[in-house]
Amino acid sequence: MYFIGCLHHNEGSQTLKENEKRLFDEFKRKSIPYLSNYYLKQNDDWELLCLAQHHGLPTRLLDWTTNPLAALFFALDKSNPKENCPIVWNFQPERKDFIQDKDRKRKPFNIDRTKVLPPPIITPRLKSQEGWFSVHKYDDSDTKFIPLEEQRIYQNNLTLFKINIDDSLTGNLPRWKQNLNRLGINSSTIYSDLDGLSKYLEWEYFNSKDDKQTHSILKF
Repeated sequence: MYFIGCLHHNEGSQTLKENEKRLFDEFKRKSIPYLSNYYLKQNDDWELLCLAQHHGLPTRLLDWTTNPLAALFFALDKSNPKENCPIVWNFQPERKDFIQDKDRKRKPFNIDRTKVLPPPIITPRLKSQEGWFSVHKYDDSDTKFIPLEEQRIYQNNLTLFKINIDDSLTGNLPRWKQNLNRLGINSSTIYSDLDGLSKYLEWEYFNSKDDKQTHSILKF
């Protein structure tokens, strides 16, 4: 799996854990008119937490994808080469790392170790992004959610490793975004909704530097 998200850990916040629970409770209460029958019938906090993360609510979840090209797209799309080097994390979880039935009997806020959670694929965006989530434990002594790279069980092994994107790539972002576009990876295919389509069309008509090759068609 490849990292595509951001962990909201807000170091030093003494009330972070309490606020997280209040925030989620409010989401559950106010989201009912927008929920599909699937979620209303399930009434599962784990799946609702995935949905909340998917729609931008700050949670202890981290976004991942099984598609390396999608991971590269997000790394480049969110990067500012003048400020930092884009990074892709590669994570190869073992069976013990995945959420089990016994884990689902507990609330997501009470886990004692980070787990991997496969979300229900009920939206086009989750399907196109081939999305997964990691659910992070909270450290009461440090008052923050613990990133994978800071957890001892994932250090000094190949289960988790970082890929730094070379400067020669980030120095020519338009060309690499064009390359991804030719492979079918762009805002429209990644987000699979009207927002993604609009973002893609804006890029295609105002920011794309390769007008002749943007609409390449392959013959079979």
